[in-house]
Amino acid sequence: MKQIPNDKPEEPAEVDHVVTSYEKSQPPRQPLTRGQRNIIFLSSIVVVLALVLLVVLVWRSRKAAPAEQPVAPVVSVKVAKVEKQSIAAQVSAVGTIFPRE
Repeated sequence: MKQIPNDKPEEPAEVDHVVTSYEKSQPPRQPLTRGQRNIIFLSSIVVVLALVLLVVLVWRSRKAAPAEQPVAPVVSVKVAKVEKQSIAAQVSAVGTIFPRE
């Protein structure tokens, strides 16, 4: 006798959770106590406040940097016409002369 294939596939049995080998190797997790939750909450608030403070400081430093423009020094000079004259004091020495500016 021939068997006629069934048009409806068999439905798999419902499974709530499949335990993996990783889960088998891990110890069961204990729920956090109220004190541990408070510590985590306060730590995260401190970290967020530190990040906000860092962002504000960087933003203010970038904003203030272009506002400071260098001030050109004022130099007074006297202008005179070139004249040929004799040297008042003649110095004779051996050495090297370096300009100040």
